[in-house]
Amino acid sequence: MQDPSAFPETASQRLITQNLLVSAASHELQGKTNWKAIHDLSVFIDTFCLYDEIVVLGRQAYSMLPNRSDIISAAKEIIRIEEPFPNARVIGTACGHLGAYLNEEMSADKFQPLIESLRDYHSVALAFSTTPDGPDDFRQGEEWLRTVPEKSDILAALGRDKEFHRGVTFLVRTFLYLAYADIYRLAFTPDSTRARVLEPIAQSERKLRQMLLEKLKKEFQNHSFGNDINVRRHITPLASVVFDRAYPKLENIAREMVELRYDLAPIRERLRRVENKLADGTRKDELAVAREWGQVFQEIEKVYGFGEGLLSLQSTLAFAESAGEFVEKPVNPGTWAKILTLPAHMLRRMLNRWPVLEIHRVQFPSSEKLQNVVHRLFGDIANVPG
Repeated sequence: MQDPSAFPETASQRLITQNLLVSAASHELQGKTNWKAIHDLSVFIDTFCLYDEIVVLGRQAYSMLPNRSDIISAAKEIIRIEEPFPNARVIGTACGHLGAYLNEEMSADKFQPLIESLRDYHSVALAFSTTPDGPDDFRQGEEWLRTVPEKSDILAALGRDKEFHRGVTFLVRTFLYLAYADIYRLAFTPDSTRARVLEPIAQSERKLRQMLLEKLKKEFQNHSFGNDINVRRHITPLASVVFDRAYPKLENIAREMVELRYDLAPIRERLRRVENKLADGTRKDELAVAREWGQVFQEIEKVYGFGEGLLSLQSTLAFAESAGEFVEKPVNPGTWAKILTLPAHMLRRMLNRWPVLEIHRVQFPSSEKLQNVVHRLFGDIANVPG
């Protein structure tokens, strides 16, 4: 895993999932699309246009993507592919977030072999598909993890239940992404399937954060550490601009993405300055940043129309500096009482402002204006249940 000091300090970055890439390009890779894929394509266009660099995990899986996607090819200039080699820090962090999600008291080492196997060639090949993972995959993976016996060899059990492999590894990769974002202080923009489960995770961890802050109330007031990042803003889906300009040909989407990114270079620079302040600022700074962030998107609205979606940045707990060091089991409500007894200097580490989730919510199909633009370019769109 690359040393974080090697990353550009001033570049605005977003960590995205390969599932987001595959879903965004599904109309090119499969010759068809649905509303879920249109949502992911919209999120990808926003990310591509508004940030300097996109970080994707998993070299092997990325290399297996077909080269017939103009959308993915257009983004290659700003995509950096990283290989998150599992080490003790990554495993501990991923287990912390996974344990918080499962809300069960279990040893962190139960998941260790599974997380380590994510880079295994056979495991990657077995899980890879140009069909995006969906809610059913996540649900199947969760069901399997919750019911696998505590003392069983987890890899051997998964080997016997091959039909669950894709769902289980999809779920576990979710928390590997969150661990990577945690360790390297990257904002994480998930695909629509993962966004639905990660937002409740953030809300759950915020409850613990409030309990920790209450314990440290005096010191928090004196030093302003550990406050939440929780900024929300209505946005104009830039995809609607791209779709409108691309009409009447779907193959024009990639070209219009690049053109819009070029047009938005001044906006991207302003966002970069705003987010650099957000990373290490105090609560007072955050309020100022929220105003600046809103002003940036108001500039977008002046040119491209009023916002129809909701974009939010919200922080989760920083397990990277705590898991494995003083928390023996993954953090979950059943063990919170123990955490509250930890010394203040240990709690401060958990109250780091990162990782940050960037959640896009553009309702499909609902906005008449956006829906009309989509139908005009794509024709009839299938809905995806779940």
